[in-house]
Order: sequence, then structure tokens, then C-alpha cells
Amino acid sequence: MTRQRWLWIVTAVMAWVCLVTSVADAAGVISKVGGGGTVTLSVFQRNADGTFSDITDTYLPTWAPPPATLQTVYIVVNGTGTPSLVPPTITAPSAGNPNPYLAETTTSKFPGNCTNFGTDPGPDFTFSTTTGLVSISGKTGYPLTANDCGGMAVLSVGTDKFIVPKDAGSAGNPTGIPNAVNAFGVALTPGGDPDGDGFSTFDETVRGFIIGGQHVRLNPTVKDLFVYLVRGQCGTSVLRPTGSFPVTGAGGLDANLNTLIQNAVPLPTPGIANLATTQVHFLGNSLSPSTPTVQTNEWIDYFSTFTLGGGTTETWTYCPTPNAGASCTGPTVVTASKTTPAAPSNDRVVTKNRVYGSADQKGLRITECATTSGTSPQGTGRYGVGAANGSDEAVVYTDRIRRTVNSTGTSRADIYYSTFQNSAWTPLNKQNSSTVTFQQARDFITSKIIQYTIAMEVGHTLMLIDQALLTSVPTFPHYAAGSGDNMDEGVQIVTSGTPSGIKFYLPSSFQSGSQGAFQLTAPAPTTIP
Repeated sequence: MTRQRWLWIVTAVMAWVCLVTSVADAAGVISKVGGGGTVTLSVFQRNADGTFSDITDTYLPTWAPPPATLQTVYIVVNGTGTPSLVPPTITAPSAGNPNPYLAETTTSKFPGNCTNFGTDPGPDFTFSTTTGLVSISGKTGYPLTANDCGGMAVLSVGTDKFIVPKDAGSAGNPTGIPNAVNAFGVALTPGGDPDGDGFSTFDETVRGFIIGGQHVRLNPTVKDLFVYLVRGQCGTSVLRPTGSFPVTGAGGLDANLNTLIQNAVPLPTPGIANLATTQVHFLGNSLSPSTPTVQTNEWIDYFSTFTLGGGTTETWTYCPTPNAGASCTGPTVVTASKTTPAAPSNDRVVTKNRVYGSADQKGLRITECATTSGTSPQGTGRYGVGAANGSDEAVVYTDRIRRTVNSTGTSRADIYYSTFQNSAWTPLNKQNSSTVTFQQARDFITSKIIQYTIAMEVGHTLMLIDQALLTSVPTFPHYAAGSGDNMDEGVQIVTSGTPSGIKFYLPSSFQSGSQGAFQLTAPAPTTIP
């Protein structure tokens, strides 16, 4: 072999080695926040097939309550040295220094596990250099396990310090906002609140919430609302009629209620892990067909029972301790009328473990009363209207709705329904066919009216009101039937006219063309039946 050919082969091999090295070193790296060494860190996840993927730039700690498996990722040192976890040096955040771990550059020990859930007081990460090690492209991967929905792990290699997940700030100047969530098109700061819903960016997006047992992060550019449905008060639950009652997806409770506070701009989808796609979030088992309970541990919940007396008399009973559930003993009646707001002040709080902000934020409770007395109203706001942080709760009288539907035009075999959308009624849709029984059609209509009534009472309780009406009609009555438009239009039932049959007209709960006339606010309460 000639000298020139040997040189060509050696050059080619060296070029291939350099290429392999450059590809390996092209992994994402965690920037240093302290020290002057030359090493960097990368974060990898194990795939289902046993391979590993670099997630340095997208990693966000996630956590969910048992039986969910804890999330474990692997830290790789690019260079020489063994990493170690810098333990927390601070007991807990304080009002004056909500995230001292950032200033001290130590691993976090945030309250609880998520913004609304858990009581874990320990470090937010577990790390090992001796057990659970893996090999990733010839390098050692050290397991890092998240014990919190969105903690901050600080790792050291020699004199160098690194924040995991990767911080959006420059080297040595962390912001507290991971790179992975800095993708909404607006400037984000941990204690900021771009959408004005009372939840800080950090608590919404970095930590997130447990909703229906799952870890969910919220969009910091749109308002969010938490709802819990309590079924089966005042008799047997009928929130789930005999026939089909859609809960999720198109036409379901989540889709219907989500339109209440939907922004005109579509929700951005930056690909963040567990990012919510809706703005209305059902806590606990609200969307589950399983056996209902009156309480959920996904907020501070004192509720015990609701009973309806004659006229407007209502009795709301609360447990003496929150989240007692079936073990509640010795409940205390704290209010015995519809107009006396005496619920525990921190009932319905969804930010008990918040890191930023000094004010509690609440969700809404909607209690189903399956009363057999009367025919109206079919839904009420407990104390009139106000912000979610007020003493407001709502009741939906589901059996009144069911009996109204079932007692209408019983001799007629055809059922039609139409919804008011975009300033016009949709064509009548026939719900009776060879595959749909008459009762199934009635159950379908019942479910639609229940959905609509829930949406309307949520809107009342949130003070989603037409600002023009505040000055022209201070008491804000429902619109007259037939006027059509916003969530205060009444459901119409017609048995005469063409085509023959029963015709149900249901307005959509919130019109896109009217969004500019609505705002989420809390002026002086007024009474809305």
C-alpha cells in the first residue's frame, strides 16, 4: 500500500472519530451557576425500548400521587468528576423570600408536592451515585428522581454548580424559570401573573396542579378555573342520566364549561410536558363515573352535606377539619340560609402549597341537588355572584331538569334540538331514529340542559357579566326568552309548530362575538336567581 493511501485512510479514520466525538458532545448541556471548571451536565431519559434520549433542554420534573411511578432521569457528566446533590439549607419559603433556594443555589424543598396537593416536607429530589446507575454512550448515568411536581435540583461537580432543570437565565444568573416553559411568547418571571388569574407563573407552569389524580401544568397567558362537582345531594344522583351523557371531548362537560372563559386567541401549544389544553379544570372525580364522594383532596375541602328546605332555605354543613371525607365526624352547621355566607374562610383553596403570592386562590363548588320538589329554578348561585375567591357556590337541581324534559310532550315521538351559535340558531337536529329510543333521546336532551345549567351557574358565580348591563340594569336579570346570545338566555321548549314534535332550543353558554363585553371581575354582589 502506498504512503499516500495510508495517509488517506488515517485521515479518514481521524475525521470519522472527530465526527463521532462531535455528535456525542452535541448533547444538551446544563449551564453552570457557579464555579470555574470545564465540565457540563446533560439529562437523559430511558425510553421504553431501553435506549436513552437527551432531554436536557426539555426536562421538567413531574410527579403524581401513588400508584403513579416516580419520574427518574439520568445525569451525565461531560468531563471528569462525580456529581452530588446540594441539599436544601432552608426549611421553607417565606413571604419575603418565596424562593430562597434560587438565591442560595441549593436543592428545593417546596411545600407539599404540587401547588394544590400533598404534604411532603422533604427535599424535592432523590439522587444516587451508587445504586441504579446506567451506561449511556460509555458514560455513567446517575439517577435523579423527582419527589415534587416542579422542584429545582442543584448538583455540584467539584467547585461547579448546576441547576436542573435547565434555567432560562444566563450562566451564574438563574431566573427560576426553566428553559422548557419559557415558550409562551411573553416575558415570564416566577412571581409574575401575565393572565391576571391570581396564580403566579411559577405555581401555574413550573409546579402545576394535581387534577383528577394527574399532574397538569397551566398556561400562564390565559385565565384558569377549578371546578368540583358534588353529586348525589338531596337524593339519588342524576347527574349521569340513564342514556349517554358525554363528559369529555366535543359536547362534553369539559368542552361546554371551557367556553366560559376562553380567550379570543387560541391556546398556544409549546409542547410542554403535561400542559393543559383547557382553561376549566375538574378536580377529583368530577369527570369520573365512579362512585361519587363529596370531598376531594385536590383542594382544601370542608364540605359535608347540602340539604334543601322550603322556599329558599338551604343548609350547608361542613366538617370541622378539611379533607376528612368519609371519616368526618361531628360536622358543624355553619350556615342555615341561602344568604348567610359563613363557610370556612379557606374552603375551596387550590393554592395551599404556592411558592409565590400572598393571597389564597379558590375554585368553585357545584352541588347537585336531586330534589323532587318544585320545577324551578333549575340552578342557583348560592350568594348571588362574585369572584371565585368570594363565598360563592352553586347548586344545580338535576332532577327538576330531568322531570321537566320527561313531562314535556309525552305523546310525541320526535325530539329535536337546536343551539344558538354565532348569532343564529343551528338547524334542528332530530334525536329520534331507529337506533335511538325515545327515552334515550330524552336523556340526551337532559344531559345537554344539565351541562348548560352548570355552565350558566359557573358564569354567574364568576361574575362573567356584560359590562353594559352593569350600568343599564344593575340587578342584571336573565335575558328574555328568545333574545338569544349570551349565557343568560333561557332554554326554550316548544311542542307546537313545524316540524311536529318536541323542540328544545339551548343557547351556547358563551358567544365568541360577545367576549369583548365580558370580564372576570368582582364588583359588589348582586342577586341572580
